[in-house]
Amino acid sequence: MPKFIENDTTLLADYIIAAGKGLFLFDGRPGAGKSYLARTMAGRLGGTFVDGDDFLASGQGMFVGALKVDDLRRAVETANTQAVLLATVCARLVAGRLGLPIASVIWVEQASAIRLAQISRDYFDYDENADFGRRHPLYKEVEAYIAAVDARRSPDVVYLNAFE
Repeated sequence: MPKFIENDTTLLADYIIAAGKGLFLFDGRPGAGKSYLARTMAGRLGGTFVDGDDFLASGQGMFVGALKVDDLRRAVETANTQAVLLATVCARLVAGRLGLPIASVIWVEQASAIRLAQISRDYFDYDENADFGRRHPLYKEVEAYIAAVDARRSPDVVYLNAFE
């Protein structure tokens, strides 16, 4: 069962510190706030932020197939910090391609600030963001990934990212 953190960056920072050093994956759907959250945590903790989007080759597929894997691996391996915080969709697939050990997987779920407690309580029974695909071109790849690895149910932490 994952640990739930409801829109509290202090608790997330404490979790990362307690987890120790290594590669922290910030996974989730496009627009969930993965990059912003990982960048914020890296700045706060003195870690290295890496954005998977920065390592895409045009015309090579939607996302995972378009990654410049060697360049991304080099960016992670050459980081001079205890924690490397990688924000990307399909994070477990990306990490598999990198062939690097994972310290922790943090699923970032966009949540309504008004319904935060209800979303946390009903998280496994209701997917408030399941229809995001009608708005985003990565829909098929990301939803297939979520289903294949049970990504929403199997992270170490679910961070409910409430936007005002």
